[in-house]
Amino acid sequence: MSGRSVHRFLVVAAAAAISAGLVVGSASAASAHEALSNTNPESGATVTGLPEIELVFTDVILDEPTAAKTVVIGPDDRYYETGCSDVDQAVMTTLVELGAAGEYRVLWRAVSGDGHPISDEYSFTYQPAAGAAAAAGRETPACGDDGQLAEESPAAQVTVAPSDLAAESPAASTEADAAVVAEEGAPVWVWVVVAVGVVAVAAIVAAVVRGLRRKTP
Repeated sequence: MSGRSVHRFLVVAAAAAISAGLVVGSASAASAHEALSNTNPESGATVTGLPEIELVFTDVILDEPTAAKTVVIGPDDRYYETGCSDVDQAVMTTLVELGAAGEYRVLWRAVSGDGHPISDEYSFTYQPAAGAAAAAGRETPACGDDGQLAEESPAAQVTVAPSDLAAESPAASTEADAAVVAEEGAPVWVWVVVAVGVVAVAAIVAAVVRGLRRKTP
């Protein structure tokens, strides 16, 4: 095999490898879901006043009452959000009126554009100024009873259609969450795409090798 032939083979092989990398990268990116990128207040922060909870996601989330919700639970286990959450593209905002000083838990749920629900929780500390009025809070969430959200474990995720979220039972959610955790990988279709890419690369390399052999005296 001449030096020119070897160079040509290496160029074609490199191009094939790059193509395979693009296939894998595109498949991985397509399988990604939205995630929480920023919160106000931040997890673990101490605030002296707070009119609202703001959650910022990596991309647009569904604007539906059953899909996007935040509850704020105070040190007395009462709820301190004053209404339903408002969604504007990738930002979910919930108005609050806090009560006594102490630790407050923020539990949230959202659904990404592809119908994949995500949920988590974090906490912050409230230290109001002396003489600040303390809200009484509520026994139930301001936007309808949602005991399931209050009891969900952090980062619980389950793949369902957005229309199924409202009817989802705690037991069904737990079983689906376990299935997702057990998978610990990309969806099956991603690996199918990767396999097709690998086969295509192998076919290209084989064709190049056959061509070089025919041309070799």
